[in-house]
Amino acid sequence: MNESTQLRGVFLQARAQAGWREKLALLVATWFRVGLSPRAPATLAAVAAIPLVLLRGALDACTVVAGVAFLLGFVALAVWASRHGQRLLGDAAEQLVKVHTVLGVLVAFSLVPLTWWSLLLGLGAFLLVDHLEPYPARALRVGLGVVGGRVLGALVLGLWANLCLRLGLWAVSGAIG
Repeated sequence: MNESTQLRGVFLQARAQAGWREKLALLVATWFRVGLSPRAPATLAAVAAIPLVLLRGALDACTVVAGVAFLLGFVALAVWASRHGQRLLGDAAEQLVKVHTVLGVLVAFSLVPLTWWSLLLGLGAFLLVDHLEPYPARALRVGLGVVGGRVLGALVLGLWANLCLRLGLWAVSGAIG
């Protein structure tokens, strides 16, 4: 039995034993089961976050306060879902829980004008920093575990990606203009 099949089995067993709140938490924690993907679940979670990025962009266009409130609400949702995911999935949570990736993508696109170029560049920037895990993201993840470390680490990765995105947009606008 391969690792992907084992992880899927852990998820299905946890879901079968869970009440409706825990099932909802598992759904959010795995970002609507994207975390169960056998190939590149973090990349798929980042791509699956794009509709939320567009929603947040529309909120930012109305008022920055609405965008910030949305982001803070999502942080609370990520902590709640990650906590339940960790408890229900045990060691498998490290690989299955992907809501923190979505949080990082939301932060990466904070207060950035949304265009096709910025979406592509921002997604690439986030995936790059997610792979590299620059300081202090890795230290937070290792030191604080799945819930606190992953959520705080995702916030840091999102900030790094936001910086890379802004630099990339600046470089592209200078090259084009």
